[in-house]
Amino acid sequence: ICYNNFVDHNLKYASNAHGQWKRTTIDDSPNSVGNPSGMALDQNDKVHICYYDFTAKDLRYINNTGGTWDRVDLVSGNDVGSYSDIAVDSNNKVHIVFYGATNQELYHITNAAGSWSNEILDSMGDVDRFCSVAMDGQDRLHVVYLQWGTFDLMYGRQTGNLWTSVRLDHLREGMYMDNSLVLDWDGRPHIVYYDPTHSDLKLAEPFAEPSAPLNLEAEVNASGVLLSWDDALWDHGYPIHEYRVYRGLSPGSMVLIDHLGATANEYLDQTAYGGTYYYRVAAVNDIGVGQRSDEAEIAVEATMFAPGAPENLDADAGNGTVTLTWDRPDDDGGSPITGYNIYRGTAEGYLVLLTTIGNVTTYTDDEVVNGQTYWYKVSAVNAVGEGAMTGMESATPTAEDKDDDGGSNTMLYIIIAIMAIAAVAVAAVFFLRKRK
Repeated sequence: ICYNNFVDHNLKYASNAHGQWKRTTIDDSPNSVGNPSGMALDQNDKVHICYYDFTAKDLRYINNTGGTWDRVDLVSGNDVGSYSDIAVDSNNKVHIVFYGATNQELYHITNAAGSWSNEILDSMGDVDRFCSVAMDGQDRLHVVYLQWGTFDLMYGRQTGNLWTSVRLDHLREGMYMDNSLVLDWDGRPHIVYYDPTHSDLKLAEPFAEPSAPLNLEAEVNASGVLLSWDDALWDHGYPIHEYRVYRGLSPGSMVLIDHLGATANEYLDQTAYGGTYYYRVAAVNDIGVGQRSDEAEIAVEATMFAPGAPENLDADAGNGTVTLTWDRPDDDGGSPITGYNIYRGTAEGYLVLLTTIGNVTTYTDDEVVNGQTYWYKVSAVNAVGEGAMTGMESATPTAEDKDDDGGSNTMLYIIIAIMAIAAVAVAAVFFLRKRK
């Protein structure tokens, strides 16, 4: 524990690491120091503390990594550090976020590159009072702070040089607006803060889809269009389990074309056969589908085309059927024929898709009514799409002639009856002669 002794105006440190509580004064300078202060432990359980020199209005830093307490005056010359907090990354490098009262900005100072350097994180208004800091497992900086001018409680994150922030809550003016930030094992932030409007203690947790994947690029190779992208920066503590690829033929007009696994960073589109294509990618977690990436545009020279029209379409009518036959197109467009679309109508010029069949050149339509004329067209399909249609053919299914059948059957019945009568007569004569 680090704290300010309000009577002596010095910085103290207390620990029970060796069993008993031991209290030590670690900055006993004549200035009023240590209010406020922040503390973090590194991977070796060494102590790092940032704190404010109220007299000099400077930011100070002290650690015991070398066995004794070593103090550094980090930033001076302006009123800086009146609000600050500290975190240590996986490489035992220090990150301090602090408030610069003179310029009313949010600063980040670190020795991650070896020497100390600082940068502005947020300059939108009077920011960074009551700040809390944490580092996640990927050494990304998370910060909670107050925008004093608007009394908005803000949550920000930094990955590399990219800083993003969102408003968590709107609070009314109050003397104390303290907050505390911790990250769970999934890197999900949990924020506790005081709400002076209702005098309540509140908890804020993220519940969101992933951010957009970054740096989407598209290039043409011998196999198709190769997409590549960088991971989404934020999964908000809900791991990404899928990426989705979208494609369109005009800007902003997208349809989903494939689902990929959680580790995917590339995708080969082998169905881009020619023209200009537009792509986007989105990450998915348990909450839902995240924001789509920026759009990638690519022009593809056509190497395959839709097939030509099938040839020699013929329609033969039967009893309750129409049998269609045709020949394959002379030109398959550079891609094998995969099937045929059959169109039918009961009025010439008004045809609709009847069915799609495989790579065969005959089809029997048995869903017809005798006496009704039907018109047909057929088109071939390959990997590029549907080709041109044939010319139109018609057929009228007709039932067999019942009168002719009836006449033939009657004659047959008569012959059978005569033969039966003759057989009976012969049998009767034979029987009478035998009795005599």
